[in-house]
Parts: sequence; C-alpha cells; structure tokens
Amino acid sequence: MEKKYAFAINQIDRYAHNYICSLESLHKIVRRLVHPGVVCGRLTARTMGVPTKVLALLCLLWSAEGYRLNQWEKFNYSDPFGRAYFNFASTNDGSYALIYGGMGGSTTTYAKPYCMVLKGNAEGNYSLRIQEPQGVSPGSRFAFGMAPVRNDEILLVGGSIEFRYLNGTWIYNAKNKAWRRAALGSSMPYMKYVEVAKLNHTHLLLFGGSYAHSSKTHPKDDYRNTTWVYDYNVDAWAPLDVAVSPPGRKDHCIVPTDRGLFLFGGNDGKRNAEHMNDAWLFSGNGWQQVQQQNSSEPWPSRRSSMSMASNGTHVMLFGGRGDGMVLDDTWVFTVVTSSWNQISAGNVGESIEKGRMNFFGSNFFRMGGFRNTQYNNAFEKLVGNEWQAMNIGPEPSGIKKHAMARIDDSVVIIGGMKSGGTDLNNLVWKYSRDEKYWSIVKPMVPGTQPSPNFHSAAAYLEPGKALVFGGYYKTSYYGDTYTLSLKKGDSVGQWEKLNLTHSPKGLAYHAMAAIVGRRAVVLFGGHWSARSTSSDTWVFSASTMGWSQISGYSPSARVGHAMASLGENKAILFGGRFGPTYNNELWEFNYDTETWRKIEQGPNGSPFDWPPSRYGALLAPLYTPNTMIMYGGKDTDILTDTWILWFDGASNHHWERHASDINPLNSFEGTIAPIGTGPGTGPSVEVVVFGGEVTKTVNSETTYFFRSSCVRGAQLSENKKNCELCPLGTYSVDSSQKCTPCPPPNIHVNFRQ
Repeated sequence: MEKKYAFAINQIDRYAHNYICSLESLHKIVRRLVHPGVVCGRLTARTMGVPTKVLALLCLLWSAEGYRLNQWEKFNYSDPFGRAYFNFASTNDGSYALIYGGMGGSTTTYAKPYCMVLKGNAEGNYSLRIQEPQGVSPGSRFAFGMAPVRNDEILLVGGSIEFRYLNGTWIYNAKNKAWRRAALGSSMPYMKYVEVAKLNHTHLLLFGGSYAHSSKTHPKDDYRNTTWVYDYNVDAWAPLDVAVSPPGRKDHCIVPTDRGLFLFGGNDGKRNAEHMNDAWLFSGNGWQQVQQQNSSEPWPSRRSSMSMASNGTHVMLFGGRGDGMVLDDTWVFTVVTSSWNQISAGNVGESIEKGRMNFFGSNFFRMGGFRNTQYNNAFEKLVGNEWQAMNIGPEPSGIKKHAMARIDDSVVIIGGMKSGGTDLNNLVWKYSRDEKYWSIVKPMVPGTQPSPNFHSAAAYLEPGKALVFGGYYKTSYYGDTYTLSLKKGDSVGQWEKLNLTHSPKGLAYHAMAAIVGRRAVVLFGGHWSARSTSSDTWVFSASTMGWSQISGYSPSARVGHAMASLGENKAILFGGRFGPTYNNELWEFNYDTETWRKIEQGPNGSPFDWPPSRYGALLAPLYTPNTMIMYGGKDTDILTDTWILWFDGASNHHWERHASDINPLNSFEGTIAPIGTGPGTGPSVEVVVFGGEVTKTVNSETTYFFRSSCVRGAQLSENKKNCELCPLGTYSVDSSQKCTPCPPPNIHVNFRQ
C-alpha cells in the first residue's frame, strides 16, 4: 500500500517546503487517488489504507478545491417588459414614471418585485433605471391599482398573489428608493383588478374590481360598483356615496382628463364574460355616463384588458380583448367634444391585451401584455401615427459580433449586429456593477463615436478609459483607433479618434487584452482582407498614446482567438482558427520583455485536462490572482463547456473543467469582459457575458454573470479590493476568513468504502 502512494509522498516531501499548503499541483496529484471531504481538522476518505502523511496533507491541500468557483447566472432583469396585469404610472410633477409588478415569464410566474423607473429630459431623451427597494415592499403581486399622489410619489393598492386577494396600500418614493405602508387605519376589503386614478395631488379614486372578505385562496369573486376615495392628508380610504354609478366590472381603464376621470370598457367577470364599451366621466362628486350620440358615430367595440392613457385633452386607447378575439385597433377620445375617432397608428396586426399605456413627458408609451398568447417584451413610444420600439434599457436588445470592455466598475458594449442580420448597433451600452442595470452612454459630442461596424475589439486601457480598434462593414476593414472615457456614474462618454501615422492596418476578427499594470493593450491577429490573416502583434501604450509593433517568435496567423489579461504585465491567448483549421494552443505574452511563450501540454496539463480546439471562445480574468475563466466557442458544433485556468506560484498552468447548473447559452458571437476592482467583503459579479447568436437572424438578449468570492487558499487584501494567495505555511477555508497557519498532521481519520 505504501508503494502505491510513493509518488504522491515523494512529491509532497519534495515540494511542501517551498509551496503554500494549498498547493494546486499537489492537489491535482492526490485528487486522482482519493476523494476526501474536509471540515477543518476532520477528514473522511472513500479509499481505505491511505497513508496518514497523505491524508494530513490533504486537509491542508483540499482548500484549493475552491477553484471550483460558483455558478453562471442570468441577469435578474432579463425580459423586463414581458409581463401582464402590471401597472405603469407617472408622478404629478413628471419627474419619473414607475413600472411595477404583474405576471411574467410564464402564466404562473410573478414578476420580480423590483421597480423600473422611467426618466426623461427636455430634449425628449428617455432612460430606464432599475431600483431595488430599500427595506419593506409590496412584494410580487398582480392585478393591483396604481396612481400618483403628491408631487413625486406613487400609490399602490390591492392585487393578488397565489390565488389570494390583498388589501394593503403602499406609497413609493423614487428619490429614497423606498416603499412605505399607508392607509393603515382604513377598513379596505381585499380586492384585485381595481383601477385607480388621481382626482388631484392629494386625492385618488378607486373603482371596480373583484372583492373578497378575506385573503384566503380561491375566494368567491364579488364584482362591486363601489367608488372609493383616498385622502392623503388623513391617510385613509373611504367609500363615496354617489347617486349613479357604472356597473361593477374588471379589466377596465380609468384615466385623468381636463374634465375629470374617464372610465371605459371592461367585463362583468363571469365565466362567459360580457365585454363592455360604455364610457363614464367622474367630475365633482359624481359619475355621468358619456353617451354615443347616434349609431353612426364612431365608437370602440366592446372590449376589456385594453391599454389606455390621457394627456388631459385626449385619451388614447389600444387593443384589448373583444368578443372572441384580441384587437389591434387604436382610438382617440377628444375630451372637449366627448367624441371617439379611430386612427391608423401603424403596426396593424399587433393584437395585444393586458398591456399598459402611459402619458409621460410629452409622449404616449405602451408596454407588455400578451401578443399571440406570448408575453410582449416590448417598450414602445408613439411617434406620429406609429408605435416605435424604444431601446432604453434595462438591457440591450439582441446583439452579436460586438466589442465589450471594462471601464472601472462598468463594462461597455460597442458596435455589433442587431437581430435580422442587416442592421448594425449604433448605441453604446454600459452595465454598472453598483447600479446593477444596463443604460445607454451618449457621446459628449455627437458624431465623434466610431461608425457602426462589427467584429471590432475593445479593452481596458487605464482608469476611466477603454481602447477600441478596427471592425468591419460591407467590404471595409477599419483601422481607426478610438478611446472612450467614462466617469463613474456618468451616462455621457467622451470619444476621441486618434490621428496616428503608425498603427495596425484595418482589421476584424482580431483580439485585444489589457496589460493592466502597464496602462497598455496588446493586439494580435485578425483578418485584414477576406483572404488575408494577420500574425502581427501590436502594443498600445497610454503613456505615449501610440502603437508599436512587436517582432519575434509569436503565434501563427489566426482569427477568432480569445485573449485576456494575466497579472500586471502579461496576457493569455487561447485557440482560434486559420481557414478550416481550429487549434487549442495556449500562449502567454510578456509586456516587459516583449515576447511570446507557448505553453505546452506537459506534466501539469495532460490532454485529459486541456480544452479541445475551438474558436470564438470567451476568456476573462477572475479576481483570484493569475486565474481566469473560459467558456464555449465553436469547433464543428457550438460548445458549452466552462474551464478555469490558473497559474501557481511556480508559474505552472492548470486547466480544470467546471460544472455549472446553467450556462450562457447562445453566446457564440457574443462577448465577455471582467468588471470592477475586487470582491469587497462578499461575492460580487466578476465577469459579464452578453449577446450572441441564437439563429442567423435572431440574437441573444440575455446577460450572464459569473461571480465568486476569493477562492479557498486565498484571502481578501487589506484594502478589500482584491484576492491574494495565502502566504507560505498558511491556508484559508473560505474568503470570510483570514489565512491561518496550517494545522499539524494529527488528523482524525474515518475510513469508509
């Protein structure tokens, strides 16, 4: 038995004196012999007869298993507009509009309880921001009422969750990013499908919906015609005694106008619902029906679940469900004449129900609902007589073949191709690690950004700045060099096109990586014509703001290779293709010596532990020093494997395939970039992946993250911004602990089969 483990023991004796106790190379040797589970000081092994010396080292050694990092995960706010039974309301002072709640993802899934805040400016520019409420919140719910109160707050009431009725009232303040409970002294019934609208800044009206006497599941529906009024000054709801009233209903709409509140449509809530097309006006303290003057007067057909909004003088109505069909017509009600007219608003055939419309700033917006039984993940603005899709966040629409780079605690997307296969992306998108959403970065000086193209490359250059080079469109290979400067929290970036006499020729399908400790970027390979592939190496320095070409031994010509920074002064290159031939070569570039080194598959990396050949892989550094993650790519098929590459204290390389519950699917032709400056005191997003190809004409709209705390065998640095390996003779079990001295080899051992 001792002979069986002689090699492992020899390696332990040979290396233990000059490696940290969580030595990766020893870990790899012994891991193939036994598969232990460790809780500090106690070890169990599946293999009997393992020498005590090996087991003792394993207690110290297995901490390196932390290189099995956490998991890929999806962006929390994907498909944000694809929802129904939500609400969309703007404040009285016009400072923002709030989108909240509903059902989304599937007919049994509730939208996550985050707030989407729409803001605009005098120039007509709009942006969408995600706000995760601080403290308590209404949580996930649907079929609730929502309307503005005071100047800058939004009130929410009622709703449903898990077949239960709700009766709480909540008020949201976007400035404070907080909800608070309201109307706690009111005896409001449990209700859903209610509609709420403002009477003035301090009073709201509620009408219709389904009532229940308790929050128990599956209560009997009771559709009432009670009118309720909320008084902000006394913070209470009270029923209003009215002489006449619209019949009880659900799925109706109420909007404020210059002459009072306007109500239209809905249904009676019965199994074979009878849709309505009656109109009512609430003014003073009473309801008055708005009558159709004669049968020839234009009037919307019976319907419910339509979307409706008002600018005060006119009411806009779209779609909804009629008798046996979903509608796609658009109507305008003129308040002063109490008359309807149907208009041709383009987008004919887009039948939508259960969406929402809102008038905000000086525009009508609509979003969500069901289109052909599928959630409509669109946010649109009415321009002239046509609804136009808005690309305002909280994430970009589908893009592929774009460039992405880190700028401090953000990543930016530049260029690329939109879904459809012909139109190019002309927007710059930024994902902020702190704000946790995507937003558009506008140029400080319009027209200074690169012209739209695809297969350019971008990389971090120095604090607040990224470098962008190359790209392709139609038959042109671009050789322009740009920098993008962006301050933290800014949504305006400064582009600068550099007029250089010495630079790479026009390239596409090339790759770049940051040399983070030298304020430089290295570029390699790419196409400079349809039939010409480059093997040139170029380095850009922020000190000289210029390019220099590197000569000497280097990788062969290729495209579609992956590159990422390594430490302070190096970069790694993996894979790529030349014509029909793919490879899995691993190269290291040293900025200080201006040399390439090919890393061979030797004792520390047998073919079993080496990724197969590919091109188009995604490669990025992690927080742990000299460690990076690689995902996917393509050989003859699309690949979906994840690999961790790390270098130990002796600069030996180690590949390890990593298992994850989910993978960044459809990310071929997408991009990857590291983000931020360190993990702080807990797990943090380290890598961002966006976009890629679903089909030739459909691109991915999904954002993926990879995050981890410092791996075992490492600890947070003193400034808590980076991970550092444990010093010689110490170890750590997880990133929440400081490195401590390795324990003596007097470990209690439980053997088991």
